[in-house]
Amino acid sequence: MRRTATAVAAAAVLMLAGCSSSASKPAAAPAAHPAGVATTATPPAVSTTSEPSVPVETCATPLPDRGDVIEWQREPGLPDSAIELGGTDPEHCKLTFDTLKTSSPNGPGDCTQAAWLSDNPGYNPDATPAPRLKKAQVTIGDCG
Repeated sequence: MRRTATAVAAAAVLMLAGCSSSASKPAAAPAAHPAGVATTATPPAVSTTSEPSVPVETCATPLPDRGDVIEWQREPGLPDSAIELGGTDPEHCKLTFDTLKTSSPNGPGDCTQAAWLSDNPGYNPDATPAPRLKKAQVTIGDCG
């Protein structure tokens, strides 16, 4: 699966994790009025807005933030793609480069490169196919 689809799915999961939902309960049975007239209970108002929770950085040592990272990826049978990422991965207390080293595909024909955005001025990660990076910091897989 493409990393962009994975990143979008992960962001959606994080956003939904902070939302709460309540199961609908069946309406209360009408209460008998002393005069024999049935009345219905009014259900409590339910808020339809919810703020997603924001992950809190829990690293013992703050991670340096030098800026954003571009990840370029080639997978057999697909056009080359790129995505802009943050420079740190506070969820795992690692730099993005270190996370990519362990999470990128490395099968035959797979290639991942990552670089600082600032080292590749004018780079357009939305181009299809995405051009290779001029100054990569990390190269993973079959990039020959």
